[in-house]
Amino acid sequence: SNEDYQGNAANMGAFYNYLDANNGVLILPDSLVNMGLKGYVNVLASGFNSFVSSTDYQLRSIKFPSHLANIKEKAMQNAKFLDSVYLPAQLKYIENSAFQGCSSLKSVNIPSKVKELGINIFKGCSKLRDVKIEEGVKALPDGMFYGCDIDTIVIPSTVTSIGNNIFTSDKSLRNITLKCTTPPTMTGKADLGVSYKRVAVFVPEEAYEAYKNDENWNKYNLHKIGDKYVYDATVTGRVEINVNEMGTLKNRVNE
Repeated sequence: SNEDYQGNAANMGAFYNYLDANNGVLILPDSLVNMGLKGYVNVLASGFNSFVSSTDYQLRSIKFPSHLANIKEKAMQNAKFLDSVYLPAQLKYIENSAFQGCSSLKSVNIPSKVKELGINIFKGCSKLRDVKIEEGVKALPDGMFYGCDIDTIVIPSTVTSIGNNIFTSDKSLRNITLKCTTPPTMTGKADLGVSYKRVAVFVPEEAYEAYKNDENWNKYNLHKIGDKYVYDATVTGRVEINVNEMGTLKNRVNE
């Protein structure tokens, strides 16, 4: 069965030839259930990771099977040429560092049925900018988007817990929208890893006071969803323009 499959040089040679013939695009069979070092393409000597990170056989795109349930720890780590990935709707688990170091990856959609995410999944994905997290995902773990190029991100209402430093080093990040009507708990140092003043955090209007009164969230630059906000880095200091629903213009310069 696929669960018991043990790779060898001949098997991996077939994968290399497949990539060469398909411009770096790998489509895995629907019969696959688990993906990783002990999954479908477990190479006894070096593991599947040495295959996906190879500079000789450039894996550029991968489509996981529609019924894939689990992507194992470090399964796709350091696949430097991987720029697109399809995560199936039935996916339930993505383990630690599964896509860490995929420095060409540009976008990802995290399906709604994912029950558990490991730490540092997309750490070091320096070109990752377009991220969609579907309703249903409940927790965002430590270091999830460390070192990515995200400009704006929406966190679904189902999220109840956010890990430590999930955005650290994401210097391009400007806006975070939380649809959660109850402020998510924070783990560790209760630090998203972003500048408290530079990044605008938008929350539901009915939950605004709850966030303002929450010891973990009240240090952030909070706004109500629907407020207009402009960040201007071309002037000395920082100018925030916050237009409320009544149309009143408020300017504040932070040195």
